[in-house]
Amino acid sequence: MTIPASGQIAMSAINTELGRSATAQISLDAAENGTYATINVNSTFRPNGANPAAMSEWRKYNHSALPLVTSQNIYWEHFRGGPTGGGMRIYKNGSIVVNNPAALPQVKIGNFTANPSDVILVQVFEALKTPDYCEIVVTSDNFNYVDFQYDSDMSLTFTVQVPDGDYLIQTRQDPFI
Repeated sequence: MTIPASGQIAMSAINTELGRSATAQISLDAAENGTYATINVNSTFRPNGANPAAMSEWRKYNHSALPLVTSQNIYWEHFRGGPTGGGMRIYKNGSIVVNNPAALPQVKIGNFTANPSDVILVQVFEALKTPDYCEIVVTSDNFNYVDFQYDSDMSLTFTVQVPDGDYLIQTRQDPFI
């Protein structure tokens, strides 16, 4: 139901928000310290647990608030043209989450999840031969273009952002284009 943002706050409203009977005996200090129910950290506004306890700390508290974003899907697609094949690795916070080893020419696809602030490193491997090229393109649902790398070190690093939506990583090695 969420505690109102303005006006008088009744102890019965706090009881109700915590899933208790409106008429149950309640201590403001015990309520804000989680004695009756664990305070929901997903609520943007919540009591802080510091003493002295204050009724105003409960303004806009939502005991049933859900997390804003817990994880995002990251889809990947790796294409290697030409006769020699090639591979790709994706690391999330330093650990390999995708290992697509060098193989015959093919397209490989898959997905994994990541949390906001996870650091993603995409590496394409196999020594390029002139006139080979490598490109890595990262896009997202909400902001479209995120980053792009062409040739150079054949790797790209980006950080997952909360509002970006699902990501698509496309890597391509192709000596024929």
